[in-house]
Amino acid sequence: MNGNSKAKNFIVFFGSLIVCFIILELVLRMLVPVSVFHPGLDLRPNQKLVFDNLSLYGVSKTVRYSTNKWGMRGDPIPQDWDKKKSIIMVGGSTTRDAYISDESTWAYLLQGRLKQLNGEVIVQNAGLDGHSTRGHVLIMQSIIPKIRPKIVIVLSGVNDLGHSLIPERFVSGNPFEKTGWKYNLLARSRAAQFFYVWYQVLVNKTVTSDKANESSSGYDLKPLEKETILPENLKEALPSLGEFKANIRTIITIARSENIKIVFLTQPLLFDDNKYWSKIQGNTWWLGDQQIAISGATYWKMLKIFNESLLEICEAEKVPCFDLGSAIPHDQKYFYDAAHFNNVGAELVAQKTYEFLISNKETQDFINN
Repeated sequence: MNGNSKAKNFIVFFGSLIVCFIILELVLRMLVPVSVFHPGLDLRPNQKLVFDNLSLYGVSKTVRYSTNKWGMRGDPIPQDWDKKKSIIMVGGSTTRDAYISDESTWAYLLQGRLKQLNGEVIVQNAGLDGHSTRGHVLIMQSIIPKIRPKIVIVLSGVNDLGHSLIPERFVSGNPFEKTGWKYNLLARSRAAQFFYVWYQVLVNKTVTSDKANESSSGYDLKPLEKETILPENLKEALPSLGEFKANIRTIITIARSENIKIVFLTQPLLFDDNKYWSKIQGNTWWLGDQQIAISGATYWKMLKIFNESLLEICEAEKVPCFDLGSAIPHDQKYFYDAAHFNNVGAELVAQKTYEFLISNKETQDFINN
């Protein structure tokens, strides 16, 4: 076989691979549509999932999870969206409420309460697992100007704290927010995601499952043997705090430029600053292996710094901010792990947020008029 024949065969072979990849991509996009807004945001349209045999404290054994055409949790998007009293919820997994059924998430319960005052209110939940203010800025840049809700409510802080507890995340982002050509390819291509999953299964021996259980999402209380020595001023141990503040200001700037009301909520936590939690490990399953050993009490003190920084910025910028972190008791009655709300917790978060919205003059006028 001469050189020309080899080259021709290679071109045919390579071209066939490209055609097959394109066909696979088209088929997978029909089966699992990508986000209609931005490929880097995992808002999967028209998704329907059922989690069975859950054993999370205070959570129903069977959970039904669904998204609408925008990939958000909430009622179907009405044709007269522009005329509605529309609210978009932005946050991480504590906003998404993945292990709570659609009608029981705190965002949906909040909508129910507000609808009693004004039937035109509609709340859409754009919470995404692992998202810090880095992801919130992306949502504000790529989604909010397109759908133009009347209000955006942001619950944030705990994942920004995670950037400080896992140094490599501060540098390169967490797995849900990474950038670069590899992650852009994974975000944009369903075929690339398909091959990536099978690579993880066959090569890295990763186990995949459509079921959730206590081992994947519960909180295992463990005594703290020895806490890492930290600076007396804990702010010195929080390298991501400066970026958090800058991102909050960016979110405010974008909201104002789009003439959209912005409301912030501080982050609640099971841990508290007391003697009991000072002897319990503050590690959380969603961060994996932390490189520093801290108590639950220290974890809360660190998160409280983020919460207080948020309150200070909002006060200076004259932006509504509800200190939800102080309004929700540090009681396992309301959490299924260190930060995620169970059904009772979702009820309380919805009620407290509702009370704030109807008592704050800006949001009160919006809801009633």
